[in-house]
Amino acid sequence: MLATRPVRTVPLAAAIAAAALFLTAAGSAQARGYYSEPLAEAVARAVEYWQGTPCGGTVGVIMAPAAEAPEAGANAPGAPTPFAAMWATWVSPTGVNEFTSPPASFSECVVHINVGVWPSVRSEDADFPAFCKEILHEYGHFEGYPDWDQQPGTIEYERPDLAHEPLCENYVLFYGEKVYRGPPRSRKRRR
Repeated sequence: MLATRPVRTVPLAAAIAAAALFLTAAGSAQARGYYSEPLAEAVARAVEYWQGTPCGGTVGVIMAPAAEAPEAGANAPGAPTPFAAMWATWVSPTGVNEFTSPPASFSECVVHINVGVWPSVRSEDADFPAFCKEILHEYGHFEGYPDWDQQPGTIEYERPDLAHEPLCENYVLFYGEKVYRGPPRSRKRRR
């Protein structure tokens, strides 16, 4: 039963509050003592990316043993590990993990985080772009997007780490005295 595992749920209101607190802390001189919560940061970005909250606003997150991770699919050549870094499960009227029902009917939505890939909050901070893109990808399943027939380089593709997504790549996160930053924003204007 899944209830015996550590679960981190992030309701939409908490994700938005975390993002607001982050922006306040990042802009203040006291930001040094602030600790980020990469899961809340990534969930807030997923809600923004998909323009909505799936599964009636409740998505559970389970820290899952690496032994339970499904194999990376055929669409994942060159994946950092042969097993999924994250995976999603849900229940629909037509069955478990079925895309044949409308996404609005999905319930019991859970993102499973492979602890072999993401063993701690510090590891989530240290590689936030990949962690964030994986969360965006899994939330995409709750919006009805399967891995198959997706274009390489997109969040929907089985290797979301290959996508270019500014929501996940422009960030400043704090882990105690350590500050993790994405690349500086370009000052060039696009034409």
